[in-house]
Amino acid sequence: MYNIKNTEISDLNAVFGIESSLFSQGWSINQLQDEITNSGSVFKVLILNGIVIGYYIINAAIDTCEIYKIAVADDYQKCGYGSILLEDIYRETANMSVARIYLEVAETNIKAVNFYIKNGFRKIHVRKNYYGNESAYIMEKYIQ
Repeated sequence: MYNIKNTEISDLNAVFGIESSLFSQGWSINQLQDEITNSGSVFKVLILNGIVIGYYIINAAIDTCEIYKIAVADDYQKCGYGSILLEDIYRETANMSVARIYLEVAETNIKAVNFYIKNGFRKIHVRKNYYGNESAYIMEKYIQ
């Protein structure tokens, strides 16, 4: 059985392990830690059988929410956990009067791009060289 909870300091090593295994230019452990106390952010972990297997970080302002991070450990991908995290994001934003959710994703991250398209996001722009030499899609979804 899984549960989703607010991230605590004790979860950071597991989150950082996932972050560094999935993203070549991932966030540092200090950047992740800062999000725990950032009053504008929601930072949650997905726990399965006592193990952190995924997480997300969002930040909402006025009627827009940006997904900073959403990640599932490689061994647990393609099992529906990304969708579970996304559904929790929708629940969080429902209480914030958010009408639009957006994110950046590397053009070469085909699994993630397809995941977002499957979940109703659309590409609206390309940011050239957003990740160094790699460009990113800006994707959005209206939820109200």
